[in-house]
Amino acid sequence: MLTNILQVAVPLPLRKLFDYLSLEHAQVLPGQRVLVSFGRKILVGIVVNIRDNTLVAKSKLKSISKILDPQPIFSKKNLELLLWASNYYHSPIGEVLHSALPKRLRGDKEWQNIMEPETINTTELTNPADIPILNSAQQEAITAINNAHNKFTTFLLAGITGSGKTEVYLQIAAYVISKQQQVIIIVPEISLTPQLIQRVQARFNLKIAILHSKLTEKTRYENWQLACSGAAKIIVGTRSAALIPFANPGIFIIDEEHDTSFKQQTGLRYSARDLLVRRGHLEQCPVVLGSATPALETIHNVNNNKYIQLTLPTRAGIAQPPKITIVDSRQPKLPGGLSNKLLNKIKQHLAEKNQVLLFLNRRGYAPVLMCFQCGSTVDCKQCDVKLTVHQSHNKLQCHHCGSSCAIPKQCAQCNTVASVLQPIGIGTEKVAEVLAEYFPDANIDRIDKDTTTKKDALKIAVAKVKDGTTNILLGTQMIAKGHDFPNVTLAAIVDIDGSWFSNDFRSIEKMAQLIIQVAGRAGRAQKLGEVILQTKQPHNPLLKLLLSSGYMQFAKILLQERQQLHLPPFSYHASINAKSKKKTQALQLLSDLKRACVAEVQQQNTLILGPVAAVIEKRADYYYAQLLLQANNRSSLHSSVRQLLLFLESAQTPAAVKWTLDIDPVI
Repeated sequence: MLTNILQVAVPLPLRKLFDYLSLEHAQVLPGQRVLVSFGRKILVGIVVNIRDNTLVAKSKLKSISKILDPQPIFSKKNLELLLWASNYYHSPIGEVLHSALPKRLRGDKEWQNIMEPETINTTELTNPADIPILNSAQQEAITAINNAHNKFTTFLLAGITGSGKTEVYLQIAAYVISKQQQVIIIVPEISLTPQLIQRVQARFNLKIAILHSKLTEKTRYENWQLACSGAAKIIVGTRSAALIPFANPGIFIIDEEHDTSFKQQTGLRYSARDLLVRRGHLEQCPVVLGSATPALETIHNVNNNKYIQLTLPTRAGIAQPPKITIVDSRQPKLPGGLSNKLLNKIKQHLAEKNQVLLFLNRRGYAPVLMCFQCGSTVDCKQCDVKLTVHQSHNKLQCHHCGSSCAIPKQCAQCNTVASVLQPIGIGTEKVAEVLAEYFPDANIDRIDKDTTTKKDALKIAVAKVKDGTTNILLGTQMIAKGHDFPNVTLAAIVDIDGSWFSNDFRSIEKMAQLIIQVAGRAGRAQKLGEVILQTKQPHNPLLKLLLSSGYMQFAKILLQERQQLHLPPFSYHASINAKSKKKTQALQLLSDLKRACVAEVQQQNTLILGPVAAVIEKRADYYYAQLLLQANNRSSLHSSVRQLLLFLESAQTPAAVKWTLDIDPVI
């Protein structure tokens, strides 16, 4: 009988482990990295399991070349989580494990854990002067969560905007840290990390690990070390932090849990929120999902008694909910998309020495450049979209592939002079231009992808709002959630109509969340806030319902609609997405896939829908198509997915066609 057969995962798109012999007299443990010979390559593998038998002939077994780590990087529970992720998302185990490592450790550099967790002196843990007085709802939520310590329970902390959810997080954190365990707080956007870190640093005299993609590799590695060793008792990060092998987690907190940014769209397409719920089960610790506008899936889990809802129904302190006004924007001329009523309100709030926040989820100057002589538009040559006008840089740019060109001097179709080429529609750049004309004495700051490319640009812009330097803040999604601007008393959405006509069945849910989140930026301190919603559909019944009954009642109606239409969360989806340089190849592959597997899939009571071209069929010179699976339960869905993968990985699929699988797609 053979002993010490190491089952090793290698970073290749292969859905299996490979057997190797251990080095003589060497002790190898699951979770350690090793160097292995694989074909003609030397790869960094990760030991997943150790067995005393193998199906491979002894003469064909190779020994590992080197042990890279003196101790396992991944604990047993870490491995169990990542194996679950590999199985659930049908992603090769080697790629999953390597995605949980910093780039430095994906190579053959040796690692040694030289940091030691320190015992926390609870009497010096916090700065008591910074702790506000809690209301009864906050105290009840903290008590309920702390009572679940060392037990797996998932809580939905449903608190209206400004209700003090962050304070609840901080006081829960103090309790968990006093038990010598780690607190992991995940946020959807990098833009939300600086202010959260500020709050944490002001409260705790502790090492904090910060983890997100904008850090340098050196800084990210150092923070990864702090988190994995246990030296950092608080970890604040974005989506990728969910995969890190923490030393001793005591609670997982997912802020703005409804945000679709928690779903990875490349490589391992995992949901950080769902992964951490699973991780809480494995670690036997509580999970807190915080939001003013919970996802319908989360509310559905509460309704099915899988999660426990804790409600914060009022704003913290003396702050009051803002007054919301619908403004009919069906007017012949709106400068920069701004109605007279909105312009007057801005003037009023500025005169009262308050700040104004305007939201428009469209960057650039205008989304279209049109010739008024022949009616043609300037399109992207690599994508099925119009080029966006960026006036300040005198260029047209595609927001999908990034290609750009100078604004033309004449129409390419009819050769008419440039004066007939006119921008159509509005973007944040255009709105900022109009605001500068109407309010020349105001300091206007714009936050979008175009203005935050430089290091710390976003951090500086947010600081200017908080210290009062900025009078009017204009931005896209980056300013819509999580930020606490005490002196903002007027928040406005320039155009709320886009999502009513989307082909995404989640669009109404997302629009409702956006309206509530943007509205929540106004009146968060002592001054009463006001919200303006500009729309060409002022009598839209869904909008009326949202504003009259609140988000949770609105969500109840949407759930009833989803149930009638048999859409998630009352069914489960997986999508196969294909792309090719030639227009027909992607669709042809998915058609062949459906034809080969439809009988087996239908036996699993799974619908196979499509294939169809993507909504934007051509992007970056590739043509995209999609096949959708829908099942009543996860078991049927995953059985069907395995059937499709068997065909895709065994058939002679064209090398020119690339495909990906997405479980629980959100776009």
